[in-house]
Amino acid sequence: MKDSRLRRLSQLLKNFSYGRGYEVSIDDLEEIFSTSRRNTSNIIKVLQDCGWILWRPAVGRGKNSKITVVASLYQALYECIQADLTEGNLDQIPKYLEAHRSLASRILHLLMHETEKANKASSTLTVTQYPPVNKLDPAITYVSAEMQVISAMYDTLLRIDENGHIHNHIAYEYSVTNQGKRYCFWINPHVLCHDGLPLTKLDIIESLDRLFSSEGPYQWLFKQVAGVGYDREQNAIFIDLSDPNPLFVFALTTPNASIATRRYQVLGQRRVRVGTGPLHLTHWDDKKLVLVRNSQYFATGALLSTINLCHEGRALDSFLSFETENSESEKHPIQAFSTLAIRLRDSATITKDGLAALLTFIQQQRAIYSQQQGIDIINHFGLLKHEYSECPVLSGEIVIGHSQWRLKYKRHLINWLTETIEKTGLNVKCLPISDLDAIDEYQDKIDLLLCEELLEQPSRYGLYDWLLTSTSLRFAFNQKQFEDHRIRVQKVVASFSDEQELLDVIDTIVRRHHLLPLFWGQKVVTKTKQVSGIQLKKNGYLDLHRLWNNHSL
Repeated sequence: MKDSRLRRLSQLLKNFSYGRGYEVSIDDLEEIFSTSRRNTSNIIKVLQDCGWILWRPAVGRGKNSKITVVASLYQALYECIQADLTEGNLDQIPKYLEAHRSLASRILHLLMHETEKANKASSTLTVTQYPPVNKLDPAITYVSAEMQVISAMYDTLLRIDENGHIHNHIAYEYSVTNQGKRYCFWINPHVLCHDGLPLTKLDIIESLDRLFSSEGPYQWLFKQVAGVGYDREQNAIFIDLSDPNPLFVFALTTPNASIATRRYQVLGQRRVRVGTGPLHLTHWDDKKLVLVRNSQYFATGALLSTINLCHEGRALDSFLSFETENSESEKHPIQAFSTLAIRLRDSATITKDGLAALLTFIQQQRAIYSQQQGIDIINHFGLLKHEYSECPVLSGEIVIGHSQWRLKYKRHLINWLTETIEKTGLNVKCLPISDLDAIDEYQDKIDLLLCEELLEQPSRYGLYDWLLTSTSLRFAFNQKQFEDHRIRVQKVVASFSDEQELLDVIDTIVRRHHLLPLFWGQKVVTKTKQVSGIQLKKNGYLDLHRLWNNHSL
């Protein structure tokens, strides 16, 4: 709508000088706007309501109306871009840049600097291109973008630092008894929720019980929980396990173990459980989320007062990248890795021998791709035990599922995999998956699933967590296979002594052709002169978590 108004103003400025009054007839304006009389009247009203023209209608027969253009194109563009930046309509701005490239570009950079100053003064950050958020329930989401928001809105019983050490949080103390099968937690009585009410023991028990009984992506991680309740004698909340597990305590520090109360807050058409975290959700729609500092937070407060997570801005970023000179980027390895999970459809035409040959060929081709892209191969997760062979000759069709990836190196990865498989003669189809939580729905639609997943720290827990929660294994195994797999993992951790025991489990999975480890992930940091108040392409693992609290910087 705003770009239409700008176009009409431009048409007037081509015929009338800025600030000078002119006598005109409706017929004159019809010709200038190249439209009908009725539409011309509507245009005049809109421009007048904007304050861009002064309009005095004709009074009396044979008299002309009087028009004065009181806004320059610069002023009008400034108002439109400023309004869209404020409202978060970032996908609207490229339209101005397309139509008024030089002028709009100068105004945009000026407004970004002004926004930077205002944001710094108010401790505000706007993040563009944040992935869409569909649900904010700790018990049922597995999407990293949603988990980052959850980690800001909710708290866990315990926390873990960068060195892998456990610290008290909602629980000010905990103990492990009954030969490692009972965990007791004593709760900080000063924790207040976002609605001002105190966090109760019933809130915590209900939240944990819902997590432990959920059929969500974390169900296998908590299958060994035998019960959760309140011990009146000790005045403590307890969690009982069926078997000892020294790694279980780390699971209680992850965002999915966040405590969400039984109460809801309503935001438009959405509702979300009330939390206690350092940031409070105040706005949530299809365009953005707004998080504000929780002023009554019981621990170290949030660094920023307001964080706007906008889902728009990709087209805007491409324009600004075009304008940026000498942009550089750095690539850093991170604790994320890509895998290829295998579960052939019933209608798949490839044989078991053909699949083995295909996986061996992909494994061998990793070395060439890793050198080209400057990334590292995952070797210690297990290797297929086959000698080197030439490219196999295969026939049929393979369907690959993958996330709707935004980062360039991930898109390169799916292209490389497709090209590698096609060298064998197989026909390849790719199916983007929007919701990995619903991976079960794709098990009869795809043969291979390309995933990149995060390895939690410390690594001994990260391997355990991944073995029981990873999307790749949830795809590769059916229900019975996963239960057998879970029992094996729980036996390993019951007498856990070394990470190699968990790596041996992965090695078995690889040799049985359920999984093929590929590459370690990358974090791409662009080194450009950008405005700190408006950050473009602010994605990557755990970046946003650093904004939640002072102590995490």
